[in-house]
Amino acid sequence: MGNINWKKILPHAIAVFSFIVIAALFCKPGLEGKVLYQHDIVQYEGGSKDIANYVAKHGEAPLWTNGMFSGMPTYQIWMPANNVLPHYVNKVLTLGLPQPMQFFFLACLLFYFLSQVARVNPYIGIFGALAFGYSTYNPVMISAGHVTQMWVVAYMPAILASVMLIYRKKYLLGSGLLALFTATQIGLNHLQVSYYLFITLGLYTIFCVVRWTKEKEYAHMIKALGFTALAVVIGVMVNAVTLLTTYEYAKETIRGGSLEVKDSTTTVKTTGLSKEYAFEYSYKPLETFTVMFPRIYGGSGGIREIGEDSKIAQALSEMNPQLAQQLQQSGLRQSSYWGSLTYTAGPPYFGAIVCFLFIVFLFFVKGEIKWWILTASVLALLMSWGKYFSGFNYFLFDYLPLYNKFRAPSMSLIIPQLLWPFAAILALQNVISNVNNPDTWKKLKKAGIATAALLVIALFAYLSLDYMDEGAKKLKEQVMSMQQQEVREPVLNAMKALAEDRKSIFLTDILKAIAIIGIFFGILSLYVRRKIQNPIWVYIAAILLILIDLIPVDNTYLNKTPFLDREAYQEPEESKQDLAPGTADQQILKDTGWYRVLNLAVSPFQDATTSNFHKSLGGYHAAKISRYQDLWTNKIIAETEALRNDSMAFVGLGLNQTTYTGLNMLNTKYIIGNNPPATSNQRPLVIVNPNALGPVWFVREVRFANDLRDEMKFLNGMDASKVAIVSAIDKNKVTQPVYDSSAKIELVKNDNDIITYKSNASSVQFAVFSEVYYSEGWNAYIDGKKTDYVKTNYTLRGLSVPAGAHTIEFKFEPASYKKGRSITTIGQILVLLLLIAGIFFDVVRRRQIV
Repeated sequence: MGNINWKKILPHAIAVFSFIVIAALFCKPGLEGKVLYQHDIVQYEGGSKDIANYVAKHGEAPLWTNGMFSGMPTYQIWMPANNVLPHYVNKVLTLGLPQPMQFFFLACLLFYFLSQVARVNPYIGIFGALAFGYSTYNPVMISAGHVTQMWVVAYMPAILASVMLIYRKKYLLGSGLLALFTATQIGLNHLQVSYYLFITLGLYTIFCVVRWTKEKEYAHMIKALGFTALAVVIGVMVNAVTLLTTYEYAKETIRGGSLEVKDSTTTVKTTGLSKEYAFEYSYKPLETFTVMFPRIYGGSGGIREIGEDSKIAQALSEMNPQLAQQLQQSGLRQSSYWGSLTYTAGPPYFGAIVCFLFIVFLFFVKGEIKWWILTASVLALLMSWGKYFSGFNYFLFDYLPLYNKFRAPSMSLIIPQLLWPFAAILALQNVISNVNNPDTWKKLKKAGIATAALLVIALFAYLSLDYMDEGAKKLKEQVMSMQQQEVREPVLNAMKALAEDRKSIFLTDILKAIAIIGIFFGILSLYVRRKIQNPIWVYIAAILLILIDLIPVDNTYLNKTPFLDREAYQEPEESKQDLAPGTADQQILKDTGWYRVLNLAVSPFQDATTSNFHKSLGGYHAAKISRYQDLWTNKIIAETEALRNDSMAFVGLGLNQTTYTGLNMLNTKYIIGNNPPATSNQRPLVIVNPNALGPVWFVREVRFANDLRDEMKFLNGMDASKVAIVSAIDKNKVTQPVYDSSAKIELVKNDNDIITYKSNASSVQFAVFSEVYYSEGWNAYIDGKKTDYVKTNYTLRGLSVPAGAHTIEFKFEPASYKKGRSITTIGQILVLLLLIAGIFFDVVRRRQIV
């Protein structure tokens, strides 16, 4: 005890205590027994219910779920059982704190670790940690339920710190920590964030290699690169079970390509997302200024920024109510947001003081750190522009490895979200350390002038922008052509009122930035001019100002306003309302057979709550099997539209076999939808479809299609109960059936990964199984002997069955999963060995120094 340096430990203890207290105060409703409503978490719970039920019964997770999209692998839904390291590391570092408190604490803690590796004063480190942890994108992610994304973002500074340790010749300790944090971050499974981080680290390594080469530090360079590569490989090995299955699965999903069916041609995208889909969430160049002025484009897509006392609210209240309603339906968004995104829950605001100190950083810090951070920041900004800087970004999309697997380029701003607070603490440390240098004041003045110039540009933008979204612009063109003055004038007045509201909140942000930067610049100037002697006042000012700046903005997007028309925090029982069974669900659940449900009372391809109770045709997941997406796009959507006007279906006569080929072959026995418009009862209506083909059936004929377009085309008007469509490529795997009226085949048991059927026929038959075709792992067996099966009806499975009585099994046995489990186990052992060795030799080194 006598050897413990309490004076040295105290600042770190203060840091950890501060992070806990601030997180507790910020997440106070959560500590009062309320639960945060998170849309994606609700969807996850619904979509994973089938897996959870299996785990409760068998004690382990299945590899295939029947809950969503008529069946899909569980790789991207449920963490593999033997990849336990990320779970336990996360649990230890978050100290068992409740959600969402643990997210903010973890982000602050790991950035503070980075600050200490960078040898920054602990109190400056606290400032930087709070700036990173409470950057507005974090509560926005949490409010939306993007939990894994928030965790992965929180681990970014820890990985950067580990690489810095290696490059500073702490090879074993750095590589042990790098392996641990890499394994944890990848295991938390938001690969897009990890991808951006490793691009950033790659740039850092390039700049370091250039310096090592100039200084002829070849031995150190080889060691540093070797230990870094070793650590990353081990970290990746820990996640082999996830990565190998994901890589395999990606080739079969919309991220691996999708079919475009045209009237005369078929285009098959063999790799990656389409550019249109991938670049949907792109920022206009000016919108990236939200990092400094959060509401330059209005803030969020909700109505949080514009209250009931706004000018637009007043204009609408004074208008004819019917006209006001029509106005909002025709394109006038009462939302404050008018930027380039289809929807946004909030801006990626870093804080005015962070942006100011980033400019200070450019004037004060030299060497590879400066040029690396500047290069990475510029790259991130250009990438975030997406389709608005198409020449550059389309080039990356076509040629940068794996980049075409991800969407939402606006997410690239997580790079400066990490680097700008890091630059800020380096800048502040540099100013404090060089306070006696005459050049310090000169550089600080230059940074102040540059910042002032940026604020002036913001004021010019404030005066010149039109504050109109695309919908409002189109509406204005229509209104200007109207002759009715009684309509034209109030509409134009309402549009003007909305623009003034948006303009007003942007001005508020500019004035706030001027005030915060002005105060901090003044305090920092007083210290540099030696009017203030103790730097503690600078530290206190930085910490207080970053909290005063960020917390009110964060509160807007997490604590105090509705999210998707709900209170962000709810009582526990209220938070589960979306997963409570409705009248329609209760009616359907009386049927204990094997069938699927299509819920048209929600957006079926964007909602997984139905999967909480049923085997659903829909779901909520970004990586859908592409052939199922194709069937949905080219067939099911048209059938659902026809269904809305089909009176026979509404009275329970079933779905016509040739009109509703897709729905019937997917075994859609129940359809939840609203009652026809002629009725006043808008409760969900259950449509019973007695023509659903069931889990399996024999057909009379197999027809062969020359290409994908023909496969899809033949489904139109086809009676799937009698005819099956198979690719001509698989013709040698199919025996034409001989009709047998007494032939039978039935489902015995569907246990997710093993499906068993019994058949009996006097002649060879062809069976169609209402299960999604997925070649990477599903194997077919007849009486225990492995046999070939084929993709049938574009999306399903088909199999020629010989005469006689047989047991047919489909087993999901992906080799990638078995191989990945073994590598994962080895990787976890290596991580622990490397970490123990690193800690041991670091302790020995420290004792030798003492």
